[in-house]
This record gives sequence, structure tokens and C-alpha cells, in this order.
Amino acid sequence: MIAGLVLLSTGAAAATPELPPAPLQRTLADWYAMGGWVMHLLAGCSVLAVAIALERAVALRRGAVAPRRLAAEVSSLAEAG
Repeated sequence: MIAGLVLLSTGAAAATPELPPAPLQRTLADWYAMGGWVMHLLAGCSVLAVAIALERAVALRRGAVAPRRLAAEVSSLAEAG
């Protein structure tokens, strides 16, 4: 009886499929490190692009491109024909 249990337990273990290894969980820092010097260049360009976008948003919001009185002047000229 014991020999039968031993044979059944080893046979059952061999019949179950082996699970594949779990996929690697990589962090953003891992991907950055894998990129090497190119990632430093991309990060610098990204920071520069965000800085330019913010500067342009601030500069255009001030009304330097189209002053407020221009809209009123255009409106009055349109009404006058």
C-alpha cells in the first residue's frame, strides 16, 4: 500500500505541467538604465520641449500677440463696415 502511494504521488507530480516562469517586472528606472546614453539625450530633449511649451503659453497668454483693445477695435470697424 505504501509503495502504491509513493508511485501514485510521483506519477501525479510528473503528470502536472510545469508552470512557465513569471514575467520580469521592470520599473521605469530599469528601462531608463537599459537605454544608456540615448535616454539621457531623450530626457534632456523632453525637458527642453516642456520648458519651451510653458514659456510660449505664458508669453501668448499675456496678450502680447493680440492686445485686448485690438479685439474691440476690430469689432467696431466691422460694425462700421
